[in-house]
Amino acid sequence: MWDVLVVGGGPAGSAAALALQQRGARVLLIERAQVRTAHPGESLPGEGLTCLDELGVREPFSRLSSRPCYLHRVHWAGKHRERPALATPSGPTHQLDRVAFDDMLLAECERRGLSVKRGCTLKRLDCHSPRVLAELSDAGTTLRMECRAVIDATGRSAQVCRRLGAKRERADRLIAFGATFDRGDCEPSSLIESSAAGWWYTAPRPEGLLTALYLTELSGTPQLAQKPESIWSAALEQAPATRVRIAQRTRRSVIQGYRAGPEWTHFDPALPVLPVGDAVLSFDPISGEGLCFALRSGIEAAKALGSATIHRRYRDGARSVYESHLREREAGYAVERPLRNAAFWARPRHLTIERMGVRAPATGAGAAPAAGGACTLAE
Repeated sequence: MWDVLVVGGGPAGSAAALALQQRGARVLLIERAQVRTAHPGESLPGEGLTCLDELGVREPFSRLSSRPCYLHRVHWAGKHRERPALATPSGPTHQLDRVAFDDMLLAECERRGLSVKRGCTLKRLDCHSPRVLAELSDAGTTLRMECRAVIDATGRSAQVCRRLGAKRERADRLIAFGATFDRGDCEPSSLIESSAAGWWYTAPRPEGLLTALYLTELSGTPQLAQKPESIWSAALEQAPATRVRIAQRTRRSVIQGYRAGPEWTHFDPALPVLPVGDAVLSFDPISGEGLCFALRSGIEAAKALGSATIHRRYRDGARSVYESHLREREAGYAVERPLRNAAFWARPRHLTIERMGVRAPATGAGAAPAAGGACTLAE
C-alpha cells in the first residue's frame, strides 16, 4: 500500500511528491500526459529559488536554460515605471522553458526512486477511512491501489476534489490570449501595459522566443473561438509599447485562449485529499505568483497531510492568500479605472471578497501592479 497518491505531474505535484519523500512517505505520482505541453508566460520570481533549495533541486535547475529578467517595465494609469532586479532582495525573475522545467522536476522524482507513471489517469476514488481506494487506467490496463491520502495537482480543473463534491469559485471570466514570437535581440526585461479593454504582458523566453499575452474579459465562451486574430489585432492598436516590441518579429504560434481569472476551491478538510497549485487557487497573471505558489503549496501540503485540523489550517491559509490576492489586484486595477471607459475596467474586481465578507479597498486607491509575488501560505 502506498502512503500518498499524487495526481498530476506539474510543478505543484512534483514538489509535493519530493517533499513527501523527504518526510519518508511512499509516493506514487501519476501524470496523464506522456509528453507535457508548453505554458505561455511562465516565470519564477527570485523567491521561488528558496522552494527549489528546500526540495534539493537547485543544482539541476541551474543546468536549465532559464533567462533572468533584469528589468520590469510597467505602463499603467498613464505612467511609465521601471523596476530593476537590483531593487528586489530576491534578485531577478527567471523566464522559463516550462516544458524543460516540468520535465526536470519529474526526472528528479524518478531519479530519487519515486514511482512515476506517465500516461496514467485516475478513473475512480473512494475514501474509506483509514484508507483510500483508487482505480487507475495505465495504458488501457486497469490498476487498483490503496493509499492513505491523495494530493490533487490537476490544475484549474481540480478534478479530484470536484469528484468528491468540492465547489470551484471563479472571481471573473478573465481570458488570456497568448502567442510566441522570435525573440531576436530583445532586452532581458518584462513589459506590462494597460490598454483600452485589458492589458498586455511580454517577456523573452530562453528557447529563443518572446511570449506575448493579452488579458481581457469576454461575455461568453463562444466569443473565445470567434476570430481571436481580430481580438488580438484590435487590442494591439491600443498598446503602443507592446506593438513596438513585437513589431517586425515573426510569430511562431497560433493565438490561443486560456482561462486566466482568480479561482478558489472550497474543499472538505475532513477528507484525506489536499489540492495544490492551481487546484487549490489560481491567480490573475498580473501578480506573477502562480508558479512560486505551486511549489510552495506542494511543500506545505506535504507537511499538512494526515490531520483534519492541519488540513483546515492549510485550507484557511490558502484562502487567506486568495483573499489577499483579490484585494491587491483590485487596488492595482482601480488605479487604471478612471482613465478607461470599457466594461473591463468599469467593474470593480473585489466582488468575490465582498461575498466572503471581507472588506474591499476603497475605489480609486492602490498602486500599479508589481512584478513577482508572495511565496508563502498565510496561517
